[in-house]
Amino acid sequence: MIKMQVEELLTEVWGNKVQLAPNAVDLQASGRTQVYRFSLLEKPVDAPQHVIVKAMHIPEGISEVSNTDPENSFRLFFNDWAGLQFLSEIAPHPALAPRFYAGNKAHGLIVMEDLGTGNGLHHLLLADNPEAAEEAAVQYAATVGKMHAATIGKQGAFSHIRQELGPVDIPDYAWISSALWETIQILNVAPAAGIEDELKQLTSIMENPGPFSTYTHGDPCPDNILLGTSGKLFDFEFGAYRHALIEGVYARMPFPTCWCVSRLPAHVIHRMEASYRMELVKGCPAANDDRLFAQAVAAACAYWTIDDCRFLHRHLEQDWQWSPGLATARQRFLLRFDMAREAIEASEYLQAIGKTFERIAGRLHEILPPEADQMPYYPAFRSQ
Repeated sequence: MIKMQVEELLTEVWGNKVQLAPNAVDLQASGRTQVYRFSLLEKPVDAPQHVIVKAMHIPEGISEVSNTDPENSFRLFFNDWAGLQFLSEIAPHPALAPRFYAGNKAHGLIVMEDLGTGNGLHHLLLADNPEAAEEAAVQYAATVGKMHAATIGKQGAFSHIRQELGPVDIPDYAWISSALWETIQILNVAPAAGIEDELKQLTSIMENPGPFSTYTHGDPCPDNILLGTSGKLFDFEFGAYRHALIEGVYARMPFPTCWCVSRLPAHVIHRMEASYRMELVKGCPAANDDRLFAQAVAAACAYWTIDDCRFLHRHLEQDWQWSPGLATARQRFLLRFDMAREAIEASEYLQAIGKTFERIAGRLHEILPPEADQMPYYPAFRSQ
């Protein structure tokens, strides 16, 4: 069924008959979607030899893709579609994502460029070659920076594509204040003077990023990039316009939305952020201002630290690993406090939040076992 639907769709879009090979390669995607690689037997002269097809699992009885699914899988699918189409249309060279070819809402499928096979950043971080892992990490950071720079000021174009597909979730950052206050109360620590004003300020920064407002991947994990002569990101299910540094600090935090988390050496973090910033400034002149950039880094680190505070109850009850991850949840939690406090101290910004983080971290060290503060390095860097 999918084969016939894709043939009809590509024939219509490309204006010439398209015939796919009868057997597709199942790329084993998430439970929300199926992903296949199809070979093209008949196609226009300039068409590719292969395409990737991502198809939704549409619940029985729903003939048209809607937004009523309780898991919001339709919205995630539309986010992915909109991100791919948007990045294809703004067309940075070299491309930073798979080229979008076509989509069909009724059938719940999109057709995109086949990136072939290759290493993700996670492959190298989990291997034993520190030089290769470091260079791959720097390339990853540059790719994210290029995407952010290329999309600054183009929110209207993205919003048009996404709203044509269906309703859009409106970001809500009200949890920032409530999550930290709940943590303060549960751990019985004294908040620093001025914390209320700074939490309002942090919320406002995330709601209105100003010159740092850009299209973000939403989950730029090491396994969501394919490395090569130029890195390409994929899987934009959580893509939306946000503060750029939410992703610009992925090396520091580290990789806060990912299963594949361990510690990075300080010199690697420094190189990654320098590479990211060098690309970002090409579209975001504000990032060239040392003070503004340091403040943006501090705000993003504070954001991710408070984000993990929402899971405080679980952290206190038991430790756990995001299978097949490397670090435990408690190790990730405590490291965020360390990295955020360092960024806040360096920026001389959000000082009340920084002092409160210090008190929270001190309390956590008292009640959590010592191994909670012993996140290992990625395997690639353990020999160093």
